[in-house]
Amino acid sequence: MKETRSSETASSAPQSGLRALVGSVFTGDRVLWIIIAALAVISVLVVYSSTAKMAYDAHTARSTAHFLRQQVGILILCVPIIVIVHKINCRVYNRLAQPVYVLSLLLTLAVYFIGATTNGAARWIPVAGFQFQPSEALKVATILLLARRLSSCQSKIDRIRIVPSLNPFRWGRPAQRKIWREGTRPILLPVVLSCAVIFPAHTSSAMLVFLTSLVMMLIGRVRVSELVRLVGLACAALLLAGCGGEKDAGYVARKLDIVLPQPAAVTSGDSHGGFHGDFHGDGLLHTEPTFSPEDGARVEEAVSHHPSGRWNPFPMDDKMESFLYRGGAAELAGWTVPEHGWWYLLDRQEDREGSMFQRSSFNYTLAVYDSAAATLSYLEFDT
Repeated sequence: MKETRSSETASSAPQSGLRALVGSVFTGDRVLWIIIAALAVISVLVVYSSTAKMAYDAHTARSTAHFLRQQVGILILCVPIIVIVHKINCRVYNRLAQPVYVLSLLLTLAVYFIGATTNGAARWIPVAGFQFQPSEALKVATILLLARRLSSCQSKIDRIRIVPSLNPFRWGRPAQRKIWREGTRPILLPVVLSCAVIFPAHTSSAMLVFLTSLVMMLIGRVRVSELVRLVGLACAALLLAGCGGEKDAGYVARKLDIVLPQPAAVTSGDSHGGFHGDFHGDGLLHTEPTFSPEDGARVEEAVSHHPSGRWNPFPMDDKMESFLYRGGAAELAGWTVPEHGWWYLLDRQEDREGSMFQRSSFNYTLAVYDSAAATLSYLEFDT
């Protein structure tokens, strides 16, 4: 009996030691750690599912196991970073929230003027040989600053209004000045500024920041009536921002640097996030101006003798045709391969290593002139 008990004690000792080690590393709220673990598993499954098509694409030449190993490796690397960040005293984040927010906001604004273009978007700043995306830091900084501001006014949060009058002529009144001083400037303004500077490059990220901030305000006991007004104003702003899409022949002419006559008809579509134009998020923009036979002949003359030298006559080689028209952007836009005409392809990831056929994401501009239909089809594809 003594030998049995001693063996059980010896076997349980390593288990209790491992449990104590795990408990000392992953301290704090267990529910929060479970949520983090669940989100990590979901992220691996989502990435694995989204890369399955690319893995079986003949141009990618990579298996699903490659993308799975890559994602799991990144996840394993991030675990110690999460633990270290968790161990830092929260007062440190409280002190750093405002200066980090201001710096991130300024860098995100600077990206639109001095940023490097990677993955088809000018959202990066080169630092010491690496590419830094300040909008990602701005997301975290916004949450930290909002948490700090909400915690500092909990004693009177149920009496604070955060949405001022829409009439700027009333802002000078005492009641409106109080709203700006107590609610709008400290709580709402950081969120609005963050969403405004992120929105042109990536609408979905701006919406994520807004929704996260909205949930934080709800948990932070901001008046529900104020949150309802805020949601209404945000929806109106989104509708107004989406009304300025430029998808006509003038847009195509500017992008392709050619002079186009007035088209007889134009069809178009756009699933990009963000503003239409030079700064937008992921998606597919396509437009198809059709010309009269006489104007079509002039368009064909312009593309076939274009000084850029990027226009090539049909037919395409099989590899390129398969890449663009069989599961590629041209197929998504509903295009068919013309028998006669010209095609133009601009790889907007030329700064990346390797062929565009082997990448896991694609950012390119494609234009096709169909001689028989007198149609100049143009698209921008960003993943």
